[in-house]
Parts: sequence; C-alpha cells; structure tokens
Amino acid sequence: MQKFEIAVVGGGLVGRFAAACLAPFANVALIEPNQSAPLQEIPHLRVSALTAHSLRLLEQAEVLPQLDEMRLGEILGMELSDEGEHLSLRASEISQLRLGYVVENEHLSAALCRRLQALDYALFKTHARRLERLAQGWRVHLEGEEPIEVKLLLIAEGSGSALRRQLQVKVELMDYQQTAWVCHVETEKPHGALAYQRFLPTGTLAFLPLFKPNWSSIVWALPSSVQFDFEALQRAFPDLGKLKLISAVGQFPLFAQNAETYVGKDFALLGDAAHTVHPLAGQGVNLGFQDVEALTAVLKAKEPLRAYQARVKRHNEWYSMGFSVLNRLYQEEHGAVKTLRQLGWKGLSHLTWIKKALMQQMS
Repeated sequence: MQKFEIAVVGGGLVGRFAAACLAPFANVALIEPNQSAPLQEIPHLRVSALTAHSLRLLEQAEVLPQLDEMRLGEILGMELSDEGEHLSLRASEISQLRLGYVVENEHLSAALCRRLQALDYALFKTHARRLERLAQGWRVHLEGEEPIEVKLLLIAEGSGSALRRQLQVKVELMDYQQTAWVCHVETEKPHGALAYQRFLPTGTLAFLPLFKPNWSSIVWALPSSVQFDFEALQRAFPDLGKLKLISAVGQFPLFAQNAETYVGKDFALLGDAAHTVHPLAGQGVNLGFQDVEALTAVLKAKEPLRAYQARVKRHNEWYSMGFSVLNRLYQEEHGAVKTLRQLGWKGLSHLTWIKKALMQQMS
C-alpha cells in the first residue's frame, strides 16, 4: 500500500495550487479525476479575477511563467456605480501597475498542471470514496484503485465536498435566492483594461476585461425567479456601447457557506470546501489561495493545524459577512437604507484614504 505525508483531494484551482506549493518539501498525492479542457478561441465561461497578491503567490510557486500572457485580461482599475453614484479606482493611486488579471479558470488550471509536471508528486486520476481512520492519519479508499495511507488529508473538493460530509463537519449556509448568469460579450467601445461593477436593486452586474480590447466577461446576479434577458443587460449597462453575445450563457446558484471548523485530527479544509462567498467582489479563488499560503507556512513551521485556522477563518468570515451585507443593502429599498448607501458612496468618493484602503484589500 502506498503511503504519503499529504493527500490533496480535489484538483480544482485551489487543490492543484496546494499540491504545487507542498510538493517541493513533502511527499504529496493529488486525487483528482478531471483534466483541464483545451483553450478555445472564445474563452471558457468560468473566469477568475486574480489580485496582485494572488499573482505574487503564483509567481512564488513558479506557476506564473506557465500562463500565456496573451490570454490574460489586465485590470488597471475599476469603475463602480449604482443608480445615482459613481466611483473610479485606479491601480496607480496605490502605486501599482495593475490591480490584477482576469484569467480563464481552465487556463490557470492547465498552468498549474504544467508546473506540477516538474515536481515529484503522485497523481491519482480517480475519486476518493471513503475515509478510514487510522491511529495516525487516514486510509483513503479510491474508486477503482488500491487504497492509500496518508498522515494529513487536505480537502479541496469544492462547496459540495462529500468527504467534508463524511467527516461530519457542519456548515452554515446562506441562500441568497439569486442566480449568477455568466457569458462573454463583444462591446462597441474598448474596455480600456477596466473592470466595471454596477450595483442594481436586482443584483450586482460585473463586466470583467478579457484579453481582447473589446471582449468582457459578464457576471450578473439576479433573483432566482428572473431569467437572463440580453436586451435588459444592454439597458442596464450602456457604458461600452452596443453589446454582442459571443459565448453561451451559463448560470449557477448563489449562496454563502462557512464550515464550522477548517481543521480536525489530521485533516484540513481548503477553498470552497471551507468557505463560499458571494461573487460580487470576485474574491473566491483569491481567498482559497490565501488558505494555501497560510497552511503551507504552518506546515513548514511544524505548527499545529489549529494555527492554520487561526490565520484564515476569521478573515474569511469577515469577507463573507461583508459581501452578504453589501448584497443585502442593494436589495433593500427602504428610504433609510438608500440614504445609508448614498452616504457610503460619498465617503468613498471624497475620502482618499478609504479609496486606497479599499484598493489595497482588493489587491
């Protein structure tokens, strides 16, 4: 029976990043049946807005050179607005070249795979079906293969993690009763490497700059009872002129989820298996990468696993709560709430230090 120090279950962006960070100093197995899809001319629907901090982490893990710069959408700034107020944010205001990049998830996944090919690790292209507790560590029963034994189990299977349920880790769930509609559009005017975010009573509408000057990725949060309407999208966002749909339209339900604990005896949760947040700020994968950063530091320092939870759990919960409150503020039409929103916008517009603090958090 093969034995490993660490097994990472789940080969999404966070799971593969964890394997890439841990394999240089530990005996690591990655359990993941899926492969990255080849890139097409039109980008894949699922994209991530990587912050400057995430880019630094990818550089440290030697993943960044594996990305094709021609497929990255640079974010030089953001234009935020609601029905009456407007706020411009620029990377130059905090002395940075950019706030980040928009990257296709499949592109980043393939880059992580290429980095892993240069590392000494074991890949099991199958599912982890059952866990068996050992005196020290776990026996992981795999589908169609012999079990393996591991000292530390890292679960990065995503928000619906089956192994998290086996371990009986409770989660707190908040259903937003919203659906995120995603697609790519070609705009009449170039996006200028700017991300646009509009806070509407129905939900948040985001335009993320893709790698071509007139291509943007759309994420539109709407009440679950409302269907996507391309003409309504054009009316809601006229800033870049006429829109042309260049991709399929996808959808996924929106909810926040926080695990009661991130760690237990010889296991830890990472990324969406531990926490899922509203996509209005595009921070999901960035928070997952920060989980990996914290866990890697804890393991290198030979600290107890609870030190990992202490570093990230409260931080992630504050982010989740902040996104939930902001989302709720724009669904509430009470006069006092509208006044509060207006005061918030004016504060952001006129207090430079708040703007800079906001951009520092975003980067």
